[in-house]
Amino acid sequence: MPRENFRPGAPGVVFRPDTGKLYQFSAREVVVMAPWPEPRAWIKTWSEPGWRHFRPAYPIVGSAPPPRFSTDRQEAADGQYLLPFVIPDRVPGVRGADAWGAYCSLIPEGVRPLVAGHSERHFHLLSFLARCGSAAQDLAATNPALAGMLASSWAFHRPRVSWPLRSVRALLKPGKKQRDALAWLGFPPDDSARRITAKVDSAAVTVGQMLYLRGALQDAVRRKRLGHLPRLNAGALCLATHPNLIESATPKLLQEVASLPEERVRPRAAYRLRDTLSMLQQLGREPRELPRIHSVRALNTLHDELVREFNLAELRSVLSLRFPPPPVPGTPTIVPLETPEMLLAEGRDQAHCAGSYAPRVAEQRGVYLYKVLEPERATLSIQRDANGWAVAELLGRENRPVSATTRTAVEAWLATAGTSERRPWSPRSP
Repeated sequence: MPRENFRPGAPGVVFRPDTGKLYQFSAREVVVMAPWPEPRAWIKTWSEPGWRHFRPAYPIVGSAPPPRFSTDRQEAADGQYLLPFVIPDRVPGVRGADAWGAYCSLIPEGVRPLVAGHSERHFHLLSFLARCGSAAQDLAATNPALAGMLASSWAFHRPRVSWPLRSVRALLKPGKKQRDALAWLGFPPDDSARRITAKVDSAAVTVGQMLYLRGALQDAVRRKRLGHLPRLNAGALCLATHPNLIESATPKLLQEVASLPEERVRPRAAYRLRDTLSMLQQLGREPRELPRIHSVRALNTLHDELVREFNLAELRSVLSLRFPPPPVPGTPTIVPLETPEMLLAEGRDQAHCAGSYAPRVAEQRGVYLYKVLEPERATLSIQRDANGWAVAELLGRENRPVSATTRTAVEAWLATAGTSERRPWSPRSP
């Protein structure tokens, strides 16, 4: 669309009480969401101006508005507004952050907590709970992992069925067992698998992690480890199911990680162990040289020792690598690290293990790193998932946490500059 056709406007969110629909306007897209009890969503974008059905993957219930639907104006460097996707003043309704609350107020009080505890795919869960009735709500309360997988069943069941929720309703009929649903999703159809999935914290339920769990349950050793843990937060689940980490994660370490609140959503210890193993390999040492790690403190100590050694080493094998172009364009304050030299320098400057990511970037394994200069100095890694590129880690010097202001600024940049791949449904108009 020619820039001269752009017109001024304010990106943001509007809730229409007369229809119950939520309208979300951003620099790159317009989203319309119909309310409970028949949640549906449509989208049109810069590249696809026609309306089509889609499933939002971002959190909705009990969450702040996604960054791309903030109320800030989105302007180019010359002051021109980026898109004509705006909230017309004539549209009545509730605006801003209150619009999300108004939309969620139409969801029954008993349903909201069943969705809010999950870290992603709230819309999928709402559709599942609304269309599969009280049996779906009972399942979501007792086994959030199984409910989350049934809400996104096409990611697990092969071949994909034409009417997923119709098949799911059949699995929830009286007389059916949870192990029947697990078998349909490709899990072992036994009580051991049912008990283990029931221990998964709702915040740890992601499609990728559930696929790892399914693979782990096929292995007797990993299944035994999982069965001994009292709960499965994101950290314990990642350590116990990832084939490259389980050999180095002792039962004592798993027990500690499973009890840590900070491991509920993000598997911090698993990331730390992964980076430790990567540095060890790039330093030319064998994984068997890694001592047995019995605590998070011991893991952090070993990791920091290897960071110092790694950042002082002459790593010619790393310098010979070639990086692909950055997947998301940078800015003057968010600079892509486009060469191994830049990545190694960032690790030395910030005293962390950014340099160890070089092989993963070069092999295009769905990760890229950036130098953040403002609002504060930090290092950003973004990771590719089913919906595009998302923030994986955002840390300051020596892996210190960044401020909420910095995180919000980075997420807003990524939401505006990044692209998302969404699974289209049949094209209709809202």
